[in-house]
Amino acid sequence: MVSQSDDDRKPPLHRRDPLLSDQGPALLTRGAVRAVKAVTLLTILVLAGAAVSASEASTHESWQPVGGPLSFGSWQGRAVPLDDGQLLYIGGFDAAGAAVAASQIYSPVSDAWSLGPSLTFPRGQATATKLNDGRVLVAGGYPNAGASELWEPGAGSGSFRATAPLNSGHTRHGAALLAGGDVLVAGGYAGCMTSAAEVFSPATEAWTGVGSMLTSRADFVLVPLQDGRVLAAGGDNDCAWPRKTRNAEVYDPETRTWSAVAPMTVARAHYAATLLADGRVLVVGGDNDSGMTPSAELYDPVTDAWTRVADLHRARFFGIGDGAWLLADGRVLVAGSDAVGDGISTSEIFDPASGTWSAPVPLTSPRCGPAATTTLGGVPVLIGGNTCGSPVTLVLSAERWSPASDGEPPVIVCDAAPLGWQAANVAVPCTAHDGGVGLADPADASFSLMTSVPAGTTDPDASTDSREVCDAAGNCATAGPITNIQVDREAPLTTVTLTGATGSNGWYLSDVTLALDASDTGSGVVGTYYQVDGDAVQTYAGALTLGNGVHIVSSWSVDAAGHTEAPQTTSVAVDTVPLACTAVATPSIIWPANKRLVDVSIAVTTTVGPSGVAAFSASPMLSDEAVAVSDIAGFATPAQWSEVLVLAGQVRADRNGGGDGRLYTQTYALTSGAGQEATCVATVAVLHHPPRRGE
Repeated sequence: MVSQSDDDRKPPLHRRDPLLSDQGPALLTRGAVRAVKAVTLLTILVLAGAAVSASEASTHESWQPVGGPLSFGSWQGRAVPLDDGQLLYIGGFDAAGAAVAASQIYSPVSDAWSLGPSLTFPRGQATATKLNDGRVLVAGGYPNAGASELWEPGAGSGSFRATAPLNSGHTRHGAALLAGGDVLVAGGYAGCMTSAAEVFSPATEAWTGVGSMLTSRADFVLVPLQDGRVLAAGGDNDCAWPRKTRNAEVYDPETRTWSAVAPMTVARAHYAATLLADGRVLVVGGDNDSGMTPSAELYDPVTDAWTRVADLHRARFFGIGDGAWLLADGRVLVAGSDAVGDGISTSEIFDPASGTWSAPVPLTSPRCGPAATTTLGGVPVLIGGNTCGSPVTLVLSAERWSPASDGEPPVIVCDAAPLGWQAANVAVPCTAHDGGVGLADPADASFSLMTSVPAGTTDPDASTDSREVCDAAGNCATAGPITNIQVDREAPLTTVTLTGATGSNGWYLSDVTLALDASDTGSGVVGTYYQVDGDAVQTYAGALTLGNGVHIVSSWSVDAAGHTEAPQTTSVAVDTVPLACTAVATPSIIWPANKRLVDVSIAVTTTVGPSGVAAFSASPMLSDEAVAVSDIAGFATPAQWSEVLVLAGQVRADRNGGGDGRLYTQTYALTSGAGQEATCVATVAVLHHPPRRGE
């Protein structure tokens, strides 16, 4: 529980503050949470309040209700915009002063709140920082000052999980997202005011101690400057009286050290601060050792000087940080928070050009300790809080700031369509903003217009779709269609032509000429390539000749849009070697004709090309004379062909009485795989008479 009686065990919002020490438990309800500094739209949401009609809001600057009741109430919680356009609100203190572990989600689509996942630790006065990867880092706060956790997107409303603990306890501290994506946490209350500082790395989820601040301080704001440094000014700097300081310093992320800069003109804590468009920092309100102050001043990092500007109309006290937003026109809006008089139920606007404040504009409900943030579309939001009374009454409503009458439609800026042929459908990024009442749908702040050329086709004059963008006043503008976009979603086609004398079974009987012809109906062919038998890739420059062998040729083309055709494989079989055979019998001459069977072997030798022999046959052994069946034996055809075949058998050494003798013959026929044919004959002669000289 947060109460005055706990003063020695934890950091209440005011601790032994002489100005407020007699005001009882209600003191602990005062304050506002840190708000996002830069706002790109003029429309501002504040969650809590009563109704203001649209017609009233359209004629003057005012507050309007939005969003319906919260899922739960608390004060000094934190809120951040999520990448899907929703808002995440976490923690805070309930009406009894106990830290809350609940979260809730605001959907701009349904314009309603719903309960989110529970925090790992209950906490108020913590910091919540959205990381560049869309996660949210929650650090410190009461009563778990040394704990940190991460919200991660996922099913439903995402989830929280604990991450590495801080090196030091921090509550009522400052936090800032650095240019590189790390998070700086510094100062705060840890038994007393602390100067400790550390940096969280989203990549490693580790905290690393950096140089301590030169001044211990709590109840201050860390303001990132345009040069990447971070300003820390004022705050409570001592557990004993006096507590408020004017000292200021800057953190350098490059050296991870702090250096002193010029002090503020007024010592203060519990102030609001925001970065102006010109790089200066506006600091307003807060309290010092004399009480609440309406003073305001500007810090110029270039000259390292503070300059007083006109006072607020009301002294305002911002419990844990901020309540100021930079508007699109360069002015700064300050709203709500504890104040002297009616400050908690009013807002006012600072004009940097004149250095003056506008007349107060009333809120629909007073509030203390709301959470301040912006939606993803740039609309600032105040969430929850309490009415500053005793007993504590929580505020459960929503309202938005609406500027003066808006008759202008949103301004839409789209990137130029890319030049030349594109290999895929084109997304043209666009942004929209409205300097009046703001966009009706925050999702319209950033979108893309798309072409829709079907896969496998081309369009030399494609157009994007269009999108209508409206503001909250009903003024609309249309983006697109954007025309004259060249989209080629079809790969080139390469045709292979083979020229040569054809044989059988896909074989060529002559050298083959291979020609490639590529076409592309869209961006045009920029190159054709081939690869023969796995060798190096070659750029096609003309027909190529393929000789004997089986060749595997891969070919493909590339078009100007960057499409690479899937390689096609062509098999080319070439056999230019004439098929031939010879058959030699041993012995080829038999004498004497003694009527006995003689062993004969016949060697058949083949000359064949790459296609090989597809078929081989041998005729029966024949005789030119009548013979008996028993005169010839063997000479069977082999079951398998080889380049040299040997057939074995027997013939009868016999011949008739007349003529020159007997002639045995066997004929062999071959066919190559390419369809070539060849024959050869083996002969065995049985002489009629002994061989004569010269025979």
